[in-house]
Amino acid sequence: MRRSAAQRVAKLVAQAGVSVTRRRTAMGDADQRGLYVATYNVLCPVYGVKWAEREACLDHKAEERASNWDVRWPALKRNLALGRWDVVCIQEAQDVTRRHLEQAATEMEMEFCFVPHQKRKDALAMMYRPSRLELVKHDVRDFCGSSTGLLELRDLCTDATLRVLCTHQRGGKPEQMADLMEYAEAEPAPGCTIVCGDFNEDFNVTGNHPAGYAWANRADRDLSAVSRPDHKQGDDQTSGKGKVDWIFVKGGTVEYDDVCVRAVVQSHVACPETFQWPSDHGLECGLVKPDPRSA
Repeated sequence: MRRSAAQRVAKLVAQAGVSVTRRRTAMGDADQRGLYVATYNVLCPVYGVKWAEREACLDHKAEERASNWDVRWPALKRNLALGRWDVVCIQEAQDVTRRHLEQAATEMEMEFCFVPHQKRKDALAMMYRPSRLELVKHDVRDFCGSSTGLLELRDLCTDATLRVLCTHQRGGKPEQMADLMEYAEAEPAPGCTIVCGDFNEDFNVTGNHPAGYAWANRADRDLSAVSRPDHKQGDDQTSGKGKVDWIFVKGGTVEYDDVCVRAVVQSHVACPETFQWPSDHGLECGLVKPDPRSA
């Protein structure tokens, strides 16, 4: 009997093994191969309802739309748990969803940072695994009302210094991208810099990948070339088409191993709660391998 796409994905997955909430866990679970990093735009209620996003509304065609966050949150949470991540960056968090995200961090044995935007109604969130990474510095930078979160971390296995940035870019705005890169490369330079987020730009099309940074090539693992649902690729869409969610690495490499392949594939599947993707973005992830010379 021929399996549906969802059944094939389910089988594949089954084969896989600002304010800061701090938690202590024991060392010993660190993956010596590298660091697992994920980034996910979870589609906040305030903008999902405003723009009548089908993934975010109980009925996106209704005149008086209502959020379906409580309905789709279990599916988002399942996607966040598709890997044992060392770092997670979230775009489109919100005050009303913070408790869910913070609880997910607790269940994943991660520490949680909430980063509001100055002139937006949503926020960023960042999580890191304290059994592997020690917080050295937490910082925020504003650009025209949009924040970028920064964590400086020490790898407890290698003693390497890491800088992780979480961003939500408008796309096609060179001045915003230049400000982000200036922030990422501020002295003193860390051993490895990881820049994650929703860039609202398909750099495979524009060719504007940040100079000196590595990224994983989806074609190498036969993954989808886009990171949003099919309906977001239509001619009526003016932004956010193609692959807009990225992890860039300087002072190391990033790749899709089998864990990451399964996570990307599963996050691109409609969930039973809404029969849509849980967000209008898929989860992006990679295995980051800092250059040993950065230790």
